[in-house]
Amino acid sequence: MALEVAVSPAALKRLMAASPPSPDPAVLEAELDRVRLEYNTVRLHAGIADVTPLDEHEGRGPAIRTAREAGLESEHHKEDTVITRQGTTAVLPTLLDIPALAEHLGVTPRHVRRLVAERRIPYVKWGHLIRFNPVEVAAWLEKARVPDGPRP
Repeated sequence: MALEVAVSPAALKRLMAASPPSPDPAVLEAELDRVRLEYNTVRLHAGIADVTPLDEHEGRGPAIRTAREAGLESEHHKEDTVITRQGTTAVLPTLLDIPALAEHLGVTPRHVRRLVAERRIPYVKWGHLIRFNPVEVAAWLEKARVPDGPRP
């Protein structure tokens, strides 16, 4: 059973840009088969829940999502890295990226980016990469905590 999908005009234009369509029906059908194959088998996003339509159709979707979640969970529990150089030892924390911090805080990655843009959250900028030290984020959260009890 072949998996048929609808391809948006923009996606079809992008996929067929390499070779303009031919008026020959056999060539057109071969090109459409190539586009369907690419659409059904290429992951378009690197998010945790993204699987291809073919993966879903063949029942691999839940297994892929479970494996990715397990991989992310093991990354969160890695111990800090110890680096020794010329007699000195440095302990480097495992830094979080924007999606991992957003998931941990229960907010969207867009909200985390806004916090960074407004300089309201501690972060490390390394080139174009933005990372977060979990210890600094925990201290930031503790500082923002509102105490229990009646309002003054």
